Amino acid sequence: MRSIPRLSASPRERTWFAAIFVLALALRLWDLGARSLWFDEAAEYWVATAPLSQLAHFVSVGSGDPPLFAFLLHFWMKLGTNEAWLRMLSVLTSMAGVAGVMVLGHRLGGFSAAVAAGVLAAVNPPDIRYAQDVGQYALLMGTVSWSLVALHGLWNEAGRRWVIGWAAAAFLATIAYYASVFAVVVPFGCAVVEALVRRDRALLRRLSLALGLYLAVTAPVLWAVLPDQLARVLDTRAVLAEYPQQRPEGIALVWRWLSNLFGFHFASWPYTRVPNWIPVLSTLALLALALRVRPRWTLWFAAAWTAYGVACLLEVFPFGFRWGLILCPFAIVLAAVGFTAEIGHRVLKLVGALAFAALVTSGVVSLPNRTVRDAIDPGRAVQWPETEDMRPVVDYWHDKGSRSQPTYVFYGAGPAFAYYAQRYPDTRAELPPAWNLACWHEENPPDFCKSGNIYYGRWLRSLRTPAEKIQSLSKTIGGRPQEFWVVFSHVHGAESAELIARLKQNGYVMADWVERRAAGAVLMRLE
Repeated sequence: MRSIPRLSASPRERTWFAAIFVLALALRLWDLGARSLWFDEAAEYWVATAPLSQLAHFVSVGSGDPPLFAFLLHFWMKLGTNEAWLRMLSVLTSMAGVAGVMVLGHRLGGFSAAVAAGVLAAVNPPDIRYAQDVGQYALLMGTVSWSLVALHGLWNEAGRRWVIGWAAAAFLATIAYYASVFAVVVPFGCAVVEALVRRDRALLRRLSLALGLYLAVTAPVLWAVLPDQLARVLDTRAVLAEYPQQRPEGIALVWRWLSNLFGFHFASWPYTRVPNWIPVLSTLALLALALRVRPRWTLWFAAAWTAYGVACLLEVFPFGFRWGLILCPFAIVLAAVGFTAEIGHRVLKLVGALAFAALVTSGVVSLPNRTVRDAIDPGRAVQWPETEDMRPVVDYWHDKGSRSQPTYVFYGAGPAFAYYAQRYPDTRAELPPAWNLACWHEENPPDFCKSGNIYYGRWLRSLRTPAEKIQSLSKTIGGRPQEFWVVFSHVHGAESAELIARLKQNGYVMADWVERRAAGAVLMRLE
């Protein structure tokens, strides 16, 4: 049994690790509060406002996500609720992920691989982007990375600490994001198969104990929240229908999947000026080099990629992009191992160096920080990171409008609008956790959906025609007022333009308006 190499504590190495952590933290703090909360973040906030005794219930009925992030956010919000503070939770979990890939890189390839993995993680565009998001994606990358560290320990060393460590990390990864099982359980399953082939009873005993402990702690949590979530939100065909570009066939399908994974992981493709073939071919080259020196771990990664791909073909999950971040820590470490592998062939060394440089450069060029994005793409031809500037819209609406004017809040604007409206005493309302679901879907919405002359609209996406949507709007605000505000954000298709056009046909004109990135408010007045 091989002992696990330990992180060195030499001054030179400590300096490298410290520099990487400073760089990673700085990039994650840069522009942390610049963006307004967008739809998903505000929805996470409202679920987490539930009392602790009811939080599991509201996670199960008000979210399609596992419960871990909501519970962490619930306690985190005891210390503050502004945008930057809410996102700091994700910053910390992202930094845990940076540490995890460095530790695994060190154990698979030594100090050089640890540094390379740390650099790739530090400048990783989606990791930075979701470190600046109130959501579970930074958390999943942190927990998955440490589950892989624990699996390495479980494979190489006896003792209970790795049994408990893997079970704990795998449990946290699973209840952070359900699809994490592909990055956690599939490599574990590969380890079990290999242990069976080798007839390694001691290893099988450790693996069996770890699996049993994982199932014992995970099953009750999933039983508490998953059935209601499946009954309410599991419509995978509808989810995939929103991403038809992901479903070509044959070689085109494989290339699209590689782009959705490696192109997005290392360059935030397609939300970047970097062509997708650069990060895809660079990653494949480094994985090929990693296969030469770490065949077991590279094949385990391939097995996880394949299992996830099959599940996506069966329309269980969308493939790649933020949903595919479960494989990102694994890919980062193997890319670092491939780059630092001791290979005698000079051409292969050159290929590895060029591929690694391409990934680092792609990450730097594609940084998601708002200052960088505004400089590179001032016209914002691509909306990534998801930016819905509701904060200045609510400020304008509050300053220019009158509380006697009704306000109709488009369904997609509801969570973020309510978050910002509560900053003002005259528009603050007591809203229960996951309140927006009742306003969206109940035939007779509760009173809190129409308090303070603010009316939260129905889920218009389920209505087919503009006429039906206008009828729903009129029913929500109770008729045909002389003037009223309409607040938009998180619009699906051309819904906002259709509503405004139909209101104009019904005799209204735009008397005042404010428009920001993917958000706006319009004062409609009868002529």
